[in-house]
Amino acid sequence: MGRQGLKNLSSRKNRSMHFRTIAKGMKNSSFPFLSRTLCFMERFYRAIRTLKGLVHWTFVKPVQQCLPVRNADKRILMIYDLSAQPFSIGDILVFQEASLILREENKCAAVDFAFVYDPAHPAAIDPVLSSITEDNCLFHLASILPVAQVNPYLGSLLLFNSHVHLEHYVADNMERYHVWPSAGAYLSREYLYYRIFNELIAGYYRKNHAIPHLQSRPIMSSWAARFLNEHVFPDIPVTVQLRRNLVNPDRNSNYDVWLEFFAKCNRVYPAKFIVICGESEMDDRFKNCPNVVVAKEFRTHVEHDLALIDSAAIHMGAASGPGTMAMFSSRPYLLFASSLDSSLKSLVNTGFIQTGHFTRAFFANSVQQFSVTAETLDVLIDEFQKMWMSLDLESWNKKLRQPLNDTGDLSSYSWLR
Repeated sequence: MGRQGLKNLSSRKNRSMHFRTIAKGMKNSSFPFLSRTLCFMERFYRAIRTLKGLVHWTFVKPVQQCLPVRNADKRILMIYDLSAQPFSIGDILVFQEASLILREENKCAAVDFAFVYDPAHPAAIDPVLSSITEDNCLFHLASILPVAQVNPYLGSLLLFNSHVHLEHYVADNMERYHVWPSAGAYLSREYLYYRIFNELIAGYYRKNHAIPHLQSRPIMSSWAARFLNEHVFPDIPVTVQLRRNLVNPDRNSNYDVWLEFFAKCNRVYPAKFIVICGESEMDDRFKNCPNVVVAKEFRTHVEHDLALIDSAAIHMGAASGPGTMAMFSSRPYLLFASSLDSSLKSLVNTGFIQTGHFTRAFFANSVQQFSVTAETLDVLIDEFQKMWMSLDLESWNKKLRQPLNDTGDLSSYSWLR
């Protein structure tokens, strides 16, 4: 915040505290009526200020965002309302992509990311999320908060356990922000995945014939470079996300097919497959694959896994949340058992391209695809060859020789003792 912003914020606080201080001073005096009057004035002043901010968010801000930006110190404020948006890595990454577009279009330097939830009903209505309750909400939040950091332009990370408190924060700081979503979409509890694709991403792509790419924070990119140097190089890194979810098995991976695929690739491609999965999804048979590294054996968490996807040459595997990192990138990818085909009717303005069992996004190239069917060995071999042939291997060989950045060693920052 600049000096003028600090001055304005200070003056607002001073006015409010001025009423409150005088009222407290008179609380035990012989002027109870005057004390009550001042307390009422303080509450009335705050209510008017909050109403002014909310009206600005609802009516004035949408008009201002269509005009040239005047204040380069403003930030984007992304509001992720867990009453309407799921506890989902993929959905949060889609929000991050939206934030990159909004930051660029509004010429802002930073993005603030705010989560808000209602403790009594912490999750959106979805049978898959029914286990998230008031008692364990913060435990589940801890698993997705790192995804909000997957943004090189992240400013502040905010968490509200009250919609009213969030609304007061927005109203009090409206002059500092371009707020997304709009007040109407926020109040209606709209699921915003389709709006992001239909309006923000499609609109940006029509104007620029490209999209911003999701990127890890520099320190996580440095960590990934160190990991690749120690466990992958001189082979080419290929990330593979495998899924074995007993609660929601529709998009689960066929481990037998993948093991056969790894065996077929061994000694044919100079590739090292980095398997990304949860601890409960690990399989002892991977230890028998000389061209496979299981990331979870090195105690990675979700931001590590996303940094590995961001640093790999190719990404493959389940059409699940972390794969969104590859979707908004330039690297080849192939994601299986995608439910994207059932969503196409809601992605009305985008022009997703379907070819047989494969679908690709309107901004994707020919080696960036979703498969609506489960993986088979023949498809894995054929499509991997196409993706491999698209790589610039000379560029990757140069990358192998680049010096490491020492900030990538995060072991010294661990608080586990």
